[in-house]
Amino acid sequence: MADHEAVAGQVRAGGLEITGRIPGRLHAWARAADGTWLGLVEFELRTGNGRSRLPVTQWCPAHALIMRGGCGPPD
Repeated sequence: MADHEAVAGQVRAGGLEITGRIPGRLHAWARAADGTWLGLVEFELRTGNGRSRLPVTQWCPAHALIMRGGCGPPD
């Protein structure tokens, strides 16, 4: 069984925990077609039973991000 198949099975068994704040790493900013800012963020989701982690990299709206040091998207 491939590693990703084992992780997928564990994720299904424990369910992803997607509530609350999750620490992550901001890699880039991009402006969306409607003028809003998006941050490319890398983070890990954990399963509800705490046994597995799922690495994720995705574009998130700036309003959903809490930045350390008060920095935010470009003006």
